[in-house]
Parts: sequence; C-alpha cells; structure tokens
Amino acid sequence: MREKTEDRSERPSDDEIAQIAYELWEQHGRIHGRDVEHWLEAEAILRTPGTFDVTLADPGDNEVQVIRTIRDVTGLDLNAAWTLLSAAPRTLGMALPRADAEALVAALRKAGANARLTRRI
Repeated sequence: MREKTEDRSERPSDDEIAQIAYELWEQHGRIHGRDVEHWLEAEAILRTPGTFDVTLADPGDNEVQVIRTIRDVTGLDLNAAWTLLSAAPRTLGMALPRADAEALVAALRKAGANARLTRRI
C-alpha cells in the first residue's frame, strides 16, 4: 500500500478554506446543499496566485449609489445588496484578477464608498 504524501506548505489550511467557503455560501444566498462546491471553489481561490480581494470598508454618504453599484457588479437583488452594505467592512470580490479588482474598486470609489484592494497570497 502506498502512502499518500502531501506538502502541507503548498496546501491552504482548513481554517482558511472554511472562511472563504463561508463567504461564498453567504454570497450565493445562503443556499444549503452546495457545501462541497463552495469548499472546492474556496480551495481553488486560495491556490490561485496573483489574485486580489476587494473589501468594502465604508459605504460613505451616498449609500443609494453604492447599492446600485453593488447590484450592477454582483447581480444581487436589492435585499442582498443592502445586507452587504450594512455589514461593511465586507469582502465583495474574492480572488479577482488585478484588472477586474481595480475596476471594482474604482466603481465603488466613484459611487462614494471606501474600498480596499488586498493581494491574495
């Protein structure tokens, strides 16, 4: 019988994967039954080099315009967009390519929000 060897330094920790999987579950409307898909997607996100997260730090004074921007970018309905806005600081985009992440930050800032761009490891 062969033993399975695995380099733990290359594999993301289960806690990191669980955190991203939970955020994916929330972004997809908290629908149960897709746990495995969210886990695998989270693991892939963490293994992808050169990606960025976009965090909505503060919605600013023009919340209506920020909600419109969130809806345009994410495709969420009004309630989900409002929930994201109310829960700031909140990650809006995970593991995005640099150009997409910068475009999202620019759109949020144009709407009056304070958004952060963070490089993933």
